[in-house]
Amino acid sequence: MQEIIASNNLQLATSNLQRQVELAMQQAALLRQQLDTNGAALRQQAQALRDLANVQLQNGEIDYFRYVQSLEMALRNELDYLDLMHQYNQAVLKLQFLTNE
Repeated sequence: MQEIIASNNLQLATSNLQRQVELAMQQAALLRQQLDTNGAALRQQAQALRDLANVQLQNGEIDYFRYVQSLEMALRNELDYLDLMHQYNQAVLKLQFLTNE
């Protein structure tokens, strides 16, 4: 009887682990896709904002307050990219942990 219970517990644990691995793989794939599409755009927008702010400040088109606001928006884009990268890294680490790689 105990062997049957142990066998059932093993099957349940194996099934749960497989489900967790599948979910972790899906999560990592989704985040990778977001990183590939949105990540590049966020970094490009941040660079464009910085470049534009520098040019506008040099040409006297904006004051320091607006310059700093532009740099803040660029920094937010960079932070959004880094947050997305962090989420992806965490998903990959979880997947590696679950698959013992």
